[in-house]
Order: sequence, then C-alpha cells, then structure tokens
Amino acid sequence: MPRVYVETYGCQMNVADTELILGLLAREGYVPTDHPGEADVMLVNTCAVRDHAEQRVIGRVGELKRHKRQGAVLGVLGCMAQRLGPRLLEQAPHVDLVAGPDAYRTLPDLIAGARAGRRAADVTFKSWEHYEDVDPVRAGGAPSAFVTVQRGCDYRCPFCIVTMTRGPERSRKLEDVVREVEGLVARGVTQVTLLGQTVNSYHDGAHDFVDLLRAVGAVTQAVGAMKQSSAKSTALEYNAQIADRNALIARQQASFEATRQDKLGRMRIGAIRAGYGASGAGSNEDVLSMSITNAELDKQTILYKGELRAMGYQDE
Repeated sequence: MPRVYVETYGCQMNVADTELILGLLAREGYVPTDHPGEADVMLVNTCAVRDHAEQRVIGRVGELKRHKRQGAVLGVLGCMAQRLGPRLLEQAPHVDLVAGPDAYRTLPDLIAGARAGRRAADVTFKSWEHYEDVDPVRAGGAPSAFVTVQRGCDYRCPFCIVTMTRGPERSRKLEDVVREVEGLVARGVTQVTLLGQTVNSYHDGAHDFVDLLRAVGAVTQAVGAMKQSSAKSTALEYNAQIADRNALIARQQASFEATRQDKLGRMRIGAIRAGYGASGAGSNEDVLSMSITNAELDKQTILYKGELRAMGYQDE
C-alpha cells in the first residue's frame, strides 16, 4: 500500500483538515506513516498567521526534500499554500504541488500530475465545500474529537489573514453535524469540540448556534462537554437559552477589541467591551465560565498589512 506522511502546523482547524486529507487519500489506498523516509507522498499542512510560522515551514520543507525517494511527491497545503499559490512552486523547486483548504479533493489528481512531471497549484475557493462525504481518519481510541461546523470568515480584522486564506464564511447543515457526532459517540468519543473561525455566528439558513448546541447536546449524555473555538462575533445572548442544559460548554473564551467603534464596524465586529461585560454578568457559572482578554488593536504588529492591501483590503 502507498504511504502518506503529513505534518500539521497551526490551529485546530488545520488538525481537523489533516484528518480530512487522510480520509480523502485513504480512498486511494494510502495509509498514514509517522516516518517521512517511508512515505510515497509527504504533505505539510501549513499556517499563515505569522511570518515565523511560514519561515518554519520553508525550512522544514527543505529538510523533507532529503527524504524524497524516486517517485515520491512533496506537497504544501493549507493557509500558507492558499496565500502564496503558484509563487510557492517558484520559491521552492523541490515542492511538487500546492493546495489550499478548499482544494483537497484534487489531491489525487495533483499527486498523479506531479508524478508525471506536472507541478501544479490549486487555490480555488469553493463556497459549497464542506467535505461532507469524507470520513476523517482520526486517532483510534481517542476520547475527544474535533468536528468542523463552519469554514471561512466574513470579518475583516486587520491583524488576521484568515479571510484571505479560508474564504467567505459558510456553515454545515445541522443534520450533517449531528450525524457526524452520532458516529463519533458510537465509536466511544466522550467530548466533541465544535470548530469554526467564529463558531457562535453559525447559521445554516434554518438553524443558529443555539440550535446546534441543543441538537449536538441531545445526541447522547456521553457527550458531556462541548467547547467552541474562536467565538467572538456576537454578545453572548445565547447563554440564557442554553442554561437548562447540563454543562454544554465547559469553557468559552470571549475576546474583545480595544479600539474605536467605527473601526470595529469596518472589521464587521459588532460587539464592544461593554457588551461582553453585560452579557457575561448574568451567566450561569455551571454552564459557562468566561475568560475575557483584551487585544489592544492599535498596538498590534500587523505582519501582513501590506499584502492585505494588495489583495483588496482597505484599512481606512
């Protein structure tokens, strides 16, 4: 059987995407390996939040080049791949393929093309892509699992490049999420982490985040806790609505931006510090413990500001 080696950098979304990548390649007969020297395909799933993360990847890809056997393929995936696209093929001649977060379905074709001498990049955004028919390959026997409920982001935070690397926000259908959680519970998973860039803005056209929490929490009592990642888009009005559930959320981190309200408006963030304080004051401590951190926006070092402007973002 052909073997695939994947290294993952960055956030929980990338970890979940790596599980999808392994699932997609499992259909082609690939089995994962922990040793790059044994791999027929080596893939690096990347982060683009900081320049340091990208420099680490560039260095690591150079190291992996030493493990390439005759006919082996080396690819770069994820947010850095999306940001650089074909330029990465020019910068790193030893890289055979580049694919963004919405292009993982094309990996079998990209791999086949690379073996035929055709180096290529696919960084096309696909607003419909949720990989619903893909069974992620997760660590066997793990008590917890990541479940992606949302991809992309519609905010325009000047210190964040996610909008440019993961595309517009879109949510999975509630019934698809519940079906995946039911399958996980049947395998013995006891904790599910719902993933999204701004997960509490989840909306599939008919159901909002509260509906999602209730539906997943009702699957079985075996799901004793749910966490949410990167929740920041609204005041936490759903607290009272879920207070009747038992420990639905073990912990939530709510960030707020210390800057002018007009700037928050341009970033498409409606919540302000006072709103967070008011919404957290009445929280049921058994349901939600809230950690608030102050991101002093005007003091941020914006690594990609020039590139964001070049890509169409205007910091007024």
